[in-house]
Amino acid sequence: DQKRGNRHCDFSVCIGGHSVGIYKTMKILLAFILSCASCQSALIMDGNFDFLNRNNRDGLSFTNAITISIWASKSASLGVSAELFAKGRVADGNKALYHIRNSSGKWEFYFSAPDGTFHNFTTSSTFTDLNVLHHIVYTGQYGNSNSAQFYVDGEKVTGVWTANPVNTAALNNTEPNRIGVSYPASFWAGGIAEISLWNTNLP
Repeated sequence: DQKRGNRHCDFSVCIGGHSVGIYKTMKILLAFILSCASCQSALIMDGNFDFLNRNNRDGLSFTNAITISIWASKSASLGVSAELFAKGRVADGNKALYHIRNSSGKWEFYFSAPDGTFHNFTTSSTFTDLNVLHHIVYTGQYGNSNSAQFYVDGEKVTGVWTANPVNTAALNNTEPNRIGVSYPASFWAGGIAEISLWNTNLP
């Protein structure tokens, strides 16, 4: 069954009467199991102040290699720029360690560098279908712009650095992790399921 978020909550609590936030560590894998993508169910965000919040914790500040895997669907009410999963831009809008969002129909990973510049890697293709779960994966290494790569439903998709395509380190931060939002007015509208995070590149 689809489950609806209710405002903002800690990942580990129940939302709308359902236990949807299970946090676990398995070697280098960190996963937020929201619901079952394989059975086409997801935590549904309505784009109007629905999100999950986890305060900063050790083990989630990756500044070398990173891989993020998310199942997501978009609804018709999705804004021009909406965040799926993020670490940063809550207390300080200039601190962004890793962010996955949909920007004008394109999937995008971005982060901020120690000098305050933002670096955005964006798919060349636009993905417009609604209410269907898709598997979105970003993998790359900070400081190596050539390592950035998106996969959608297991297929490699072309991407380009649309902002500051230079080899640079990421700016670490003690900001919380959030699912479904980062900065104000960037709320996700649609489904989110099975977020996984690795501190390594995956082939």
